[in-house]
Amino acid sequence: HSTDSTLRLDCALTYRLPEGAHAEYAPVKRVERELTTEEWMTIIDKAWQAGIPHIIFTGGEATLREDLPQLIAHAEKNGQVCGLLTDGLKLTERTYFETLLQTGLDHIMLILQPDDRRSWDAIEIIIPQDIFLTVHLTINKENVGKAKDILQRVAYLGVENISLSAAEDSLMDEMLELQSAAQ
Repeated sequence: HSTDSTLRLDCALTYRLPEGAHAEYAPVKRVERELTTEEWMTIIDKAWQAGIPHIIFTGGEATLREDLPQLIAHAEKNGQVCGLLTDGLKLTERTYFETLLQTGLDHIMLILQPDDRRSWDAIEIIIPQDIFLTVHLTINKENVGKAKDILQRVAYLGVENISLSAAEDSLMDEMLELQSAAQ
């Protein structure tokens, strides 16, 4: 039995994005169609049989897939740890979010859209729940000037895990400075 097995499988369930999202976030040229629920369940099962204990559901925006709760429940039944990479907007629908929690979602990485109030609402809804949350901020030319304030607001809301990236290499110094501030 090999010990150098893959520990995580990222499942890009869809390349669909919410209305008004930037199309560059979805590499649609590589895909002919979305896989069916059954095809994803087979992949999740094969991953489990191959010893992969961790599944991340991503996209596009994974919450646009109606079968997301079903896929989380399926991985949970196998015993796999389940994560979701999301813009969080659909998590502001409390009954939907409750469903994800009850089906076995273990952690969330929320891609913060600092100018969208719903993104902040999502954080406020997630924080009191018993789920591991990381908030990700992509530093770009538009938000770099207010990034410190954004991080302070994130921290004020009770977020303990922050992830940062720079949209372009020219912002690396600012990103590293913000990393120190975040710590």
